[in-house]
Amino acid sequence: TINSGEQCDGTNLGGQSCSSFGFTGGSLSCNASCQLVTTSCTGGTAPAGVTASYSFDNSTADISGNGNSGTPTNGPTYTTGHSNQALLFDGIDDYVDIGDKLNLTVPFTVAAWVRLDSGATGDPVIFATDDDANYTGFKLFVEGSGVNTLGVDLMNGGAPGPGSRSTKLATTPLSYGTWTHVAAVVNGVGNVTLYQNGQPVSGTYSGSATTMLHTSSPARIGRRNGNNWKGAIDDLNIYTKALSASEVQALASGTGASTISSLSVTTPSLETTLTGNGRVFSVSFYTPGQTNALSTVSIT
Repeated sequence: TINSGEQCDGTNLGGQSCSSFGFTGGSLSCNASCQLVTTSCTGGTAPAGVTASYSFDNSTADISGNGNSGTPTNGPTYTTGHSNQALLFDGIDDYVDIGDKLNLTVPFTVAAWVRLDSGATGDPVIFATDDDANYTGFKLFVEGSGVNTLGVDLMNGGAPGPGSRSTKLATTPLSYGTWTHVAAVVNGVGNVTLYQNGQPVSGTYSGSATTMLHTSSPARIGRRNGNNWKGAIDDLNIYTKALSASEVQALASGTGASTISSLSVTTPSLETTLTGNGRVFSVSFYTPGQTNALSTVSIT
């Protein structure tokens, strides 16, 4: 029996499957806490060209298929997201550990839906490539002390200080408790465009670093060197290319929150199967009487 606060019970998955969470295959399971687990689901619906994608729909799996899945650490929980579910961080010690897997080189883009909650301390970090005491790698963060402006650091591996970083801070603050789509398009050290809700925002640079250096320190979501995110993060996507302004605007347009109310497929000479969850549909085409699909198309 599935009780209140539970999503499943043993083999009783409440009628859910991997396709309920936007995947096209694999096996959904139930953990000891009676929560659904999608880590064995496959064929996710990451945006094209993405190197890591986290929908946070009951899972910290990388749905891009590139093997960059994360491990939730110290108890982040799932909550209502901008689209389906999001991961909620307590601002104290919650984070997602990705390991030493995302040593980005320019150009690249990091984009996500974020909700900053009041009570955040330090400079809350959305994503960082290197959780290191020295200034290494890249981080996407919000300036603390109530300033609440989006920022990036590109760091050259030196000791903490302005000589070891190139920082850009937006001039428009984020509001507490409000979902905001943020993106950083990095074409080089000192060449970063920041976006909020699909629109480029002005900003100012500081620091004198001219290079970015990675170490073997792990990439993490929601934390870097004691600066922890307080609030929720949803649909985090990382690209190994610089997205165009129109591509960022499309990400922020809210398409992930929309649903397809109905879909019909008519083929005069082929059989079809149709699966989906209102957000993502998968249509497979078969020769009559055969079990191997000729082709499969995802519709989002």
